[in-house]
Parts: sequence; C-alpha cells; structure tokens
Amino acid sequence: MGLRDLGFCVDAFAHGWPTAPLTGTASPTVLQVLSPGDVDELMATRGLRVPSFRMARDGALIPVSRYTVAPQKDARNPRNQLVDAAGVLKEMADGSTLILQGLQLFHPPAGQLMRELADSLGTRVFINAFLTPPGAKGFGDHSDPYGAFLVQLAGKKIWKLRSFADEEPTTVTLGPRDVLWIPRGWRHDGQAAPDRASIHLTLAVRPLEAIDILNDIAGTVGRLLADEMLPPLAGADPDDLRHQVETLVTKLAKAVGETDVDALVAHARAQSATALPAQVTTALGDDFGGPS
Repeated sequence: MGLRDLGFCVDAFAHGWPTAPLTGTASPTVLQVLSPGDVDELMATRGLRVPSFRMARDGALIPVSRYTVAPQKDARNPRNQLVDAAGVLKEMADGSTLILQGLQLFHPPAGQLMRELADSLGTRVFINAFLTPPGAKGFGDHSDPYGAFLVQLAGKKIWKLRSFADEEPTTVTLGPRDVLWIPRGWRHDGQAAPDRASIHLTLAVRPLEAIDILNDIAGTVGRLLADEMLPPLAGADPDDLRHQVETLVTKLAKAVGETDVDALVAHARAQSATALPAQVTTALGDDFGGPS
C-alpha cells in the first residue's frame, strides 16, 4: 500500500515533503489493517509487554502500574510489564486512550502496510495505533519532530491543526478511510467524536537527514585522521596555531573529497530499511513445501 492507496498524488511528494496538511481517501483495504476485533485479540492473547503499549488521557501518560501486571521472574523491571486487560478496561472507562506502539512489529497486516509504504516513499516508517473512547483525547496539543499520515479506521476523530505562525487552528474531521498528512512541526490536537470510539493509525515517516550523512562522513574521516594531533606548544603562538589548524583543515577537506560515496549510499539504504524482524525462512530461499 503506497501513496496512491492512501489517496495522495505521488507528485505532491515528488519534490520534497509537503509543508502544509493534505487530506486523502484511502483504499478500502486499509480497513483490514486493524479492526476492533484485532485489538481485542492483541490485548487478550499476545501477552503484550511494555513498551509495546501505553495509555494517555488529556495530554498526560497514565502510570504503567495501573494497567499492567508484573511477570513473576521480572517484577522490578518497569519496561517488561505484561498487559492487564482489566486495568486497561478500567482506564478506558475513565476516558484514557490505548496506544499500541510499533504495531508493525507484532501485527502482520501493519507490518505489510509499513513495508509497502516504506518502499513507496524510500524511507523508514513506524506505525502506532490509537484507540480512543467517545469524546476523549489522549495527547493534548503538541507537535512531532517528524511528518505523519493519520489513517482513520473506525469512528471519527476531530483534529485541530496549526503551524508555528498560525493563531487560529484549522479543524479537520476524519471518518473511516480518511487520511491526513501532518507535516513535521505542525501542532495538532485530536479528540474522538462524542458518539463512538475512534481507532486510527499514525504512520510516522523518518527520512534520512543531511546530518545523518554528515555523521557518516565524520566517522570515516575521523578514523582516517584518528592519530592526528597538534604539535606541542602550538597553542602558545597564535600564528603557529593558525598554521596548524589550516593544515589540519586542508587534510580534512582532502579526506572528505576522497570519501567513498558508494559506501555512504549503501549505509544510507541500510538506515532506510524497514524496521521489521528478519524474514528468516524467506532469506533461506526454501518454501519448505517439498519432502525433507
């Protein structure tokens, strides 16, 4: 499922990430990614542990102890607590939102969506799911350091959006199959409609940035010049210090100019790889269909 399946023209993303919100209507198949029954199954049978889920209400996270139980062998580790269905239901009755984090890692349909969208965009994608009771909100008004597609699966959610400069927010209501692109840095505040619960996915995109490439170059150059040191007393004479720094800068520039671009590209592609567990049997190249 790529950009077109989310209801967006590829041209809108061809020359950079859109800097204003966009809306689209996704293919009906998006509703198969996560149903209310899927949420029940995940919570009841998968033995989910923190941090695969969390809960929030009115802009504040709910203490994990209120909706988890401690495994007998690991009772003191707050990041290894098991889901307590009764606790989750109690918190949701009080208006808390359930967030399933990294859904692509433990729900295959979400993993397939993530892989296809990542291939379409050429960048990393991460998926969280939000189940919000009627009329409630999980997080308050906030912004994120990444752009995201919000995909409404069930119920309705009302979003208030504003950029850094806007005074009055723009209101957008999403129903099933509606998709909203929120650019990085835009403030947004979502609330479920009062008549029924809401389920939506957040497809967060994490493109590589110039600083990622720069860090790779710095690491390579740093290894090449790891033994370079300014000579003794260089800092005592300003003119000598300037000469030594200019010499070092010349060496750095030469090393940068000789950087293996193919290696940088290979590393960039690896960093952009989809965040899914390895498909071990596929990698073996065996369909396991024949006699042993």
